[in-house]
Amino acid sequence: MTGPPEVKREEGGLALTFARPKALPGVQYFVESPDDFTTWVPLPLELVTDGEPQTLRAHDDLSMGDPGTRVIRLRVTRDP
Repeated sequence: MTGPPEVKREEGGLALTFARPKALPGVQYFVESPDDFTTWVPLPLELVTDGEPQTLRAHDDLSMGDPGTRVIRLRVTRDP
C-alpha cells in the first residue's frame, strides 16, 4: 500500500478507499465487513483510478447488522 486507507460514512453505508502498487505479484487485497464479528464478509472492490498507484474502493451498504456498530477492514495477504 502507498498510504493509509480512508474510511468514510456515506449516505447508506461505509466506504473504504485505498491505494496500492499496480504491479505487485503475490499480494492480495480484501475489504471485509462482519455480520457478527466472527464471520467477515468480503466486499467487492471497485477500481477508481488505474494509474501508479491504483486507487480502489469498497462500499458496505449497511444492509445487515446494526449500522451503529458496523465496521469495515482492509486485509492484505501475500502468497507463500
